[in-house]
Amino acid sequence: MIVVTGAAGFIGSCLIQKLNEENFNSIIAVDKFDVASKARNLKGLKIQEFVDRDFFMDWLDKNYELIEFIFHIGAKTDTAEFDVALLTRMNTEYTKDVWKRCIKYQIPLVYASSAATYGLGENGYDDDESKINQLKPLNPYGQSKQDFDLIRVSIKANDGLTDETVIKLGERFTDGYDNGNDDVFKFQNSNLNLSTRSKEGYN
Repeated sequence: MIVVTGAAGFIGSCLIQKLNEENFNSIIAVDKFDVASKARNLKGLKIQEFVDRDFFMDWLDKNYELIEFIFHIGAKTDTAEFDVALLTRMNTEYTKDVWKRCIKYQIPLVYASSAATYGLGENGYDDDESKINQLKPLNPYGQSKQDFDLIRVSIKANDGLTDETVIKLGERFTDGYDNGNDDVFKFQNSNLNLSTRSKEGYN
């Protein structure tokens, strides 16, 4: 089974569509499914199970042996949101919970950071981990994404973890224009930086 968080959003649903096209049909969709406007994003997709994001950690603890891969795309993506506690809970802490479980259960993970971490770009647009702490996000949303990136690097350094433990999506998304869908994004760049690792059944 493959997990996709943020499944009901534009990017998450397009990812599921692509997975289906590649004949990956045992999809676990994680999101809040009470927003009627997002229902159309999932129409016609092959999904094995829908899991409310508030209960996903408990679900993962019970079903981790069945999971082959996790795409963590879900986040609170409103760059105009100034509720720091909300953004910290949904973006920083939630992602940390997913990441730690992937380490514990040895599940390959792709997670999405954000172009908002670059700020004005005064320190460039380099994803070199040694330079992450130099980036200066301009809003709480960007900071919440930056905070997790810093936590991940810190945990790796302190625990001796390497990039072979987690696969990171170097692609960063930036807010696009509303075209009848609140979750429309555009890609700022198309760099995919993936580190692969060995796992029983994987190469």
